[in-house]
Amino acid sequence: MTPLHFDNSSVLLCQVLGRKHVKLVPSFERHLVYPRGGTFSSVDAARPDLDRHPLFAEATVLDVVLEPGQAVFIPVGWWHWVHALDVSATVTFHHFQVPGANHKIATPPAAGAAD
Repeated sequence: MTPLHFDNSSVLLCQVLGRKHVKLVPSFERHLVYPRGGTFSSVDAARPDLDRHPLFAEATVLDVVLEPGQAVFIPVGWWHWVHALDVSATVTFHHFQVPGANHKIATPPAAGAAD
């Protein structure tokens, strides 16, 4: 299980063996996921505590189960949570060679610094 977080560049998550449950939240809803500095969220996406994190109820959460042979493109900055449902093998691609280069974002300040 990978906690709710975002990557600093776009990734292509390709499922090879087994299944993975993936939850995605758009990058423009950062204020709804309670970032705790760096790239992780304070919200447990598997069991969100809406008493502690009430704004998460307003987040757009896209929910998908990846089967072998399927892939999901995760744009830079999108929040995602990943949980293996079976014995699993996944390949992740990044650093794509595309015209204009890949978009990257800086890591936000660590916990305790201004967000």
